[in-house]
Amino acid sequence: MQYKSRLNLLMTQPQWRGFRPAIQWPQTVSRLLEPMQVQTFLARNWAETESLVQRHEMHVMVLDSRITEDPDVHVDFSTLLRLIQSVRPADAKGESAPLVIVLSTQLSDRLMREALRRNVFSVLPEPVDVNELLDTLARALRRFYGDQWPA
Repeated sequence: MQYKSRLNLLMTQPQWRGFRPAIQWPQTVSRLLEPMQVQTFLARNWAETESLVQRHEMHVMVLDSRITEDPDVHVDFSTLLRLIQSVRPADAKGESAPLVIVLSTQLSDRLMREALRRNVFSVLPEPVDVNELLDTLARALRRFYGDQWPA
């Protein structure tokens, strides 16, 4: 199906030696959101994440905190958030930086403090509950876009 995207969503799900995700939730989310003209992008490592963010305007990013654990790339979580936010800062036309939702297997105090400090919209536990993620995305649209799709 060919359509004009109204919202771009980047999802990360690491897949490298020694780590294979148990469920393929990004594909489910993508299929559910496609009829609503949401363009989804999937990154499986840090290099793909960086490349996609540089090539496409992202409205929302769902970042798996394990994306930084790739043994071939040494990026800690706070550096990841700084890099993602610096790639697409708010521009002069008043467009906002991408909204960030973090997925983590360990919801530590340190992670929560860092997420708050970096203006992360939400931190969700893993394994991913697709319904909870969809609810969080709906809250994000209500809060940041006034229930309107980004132009």
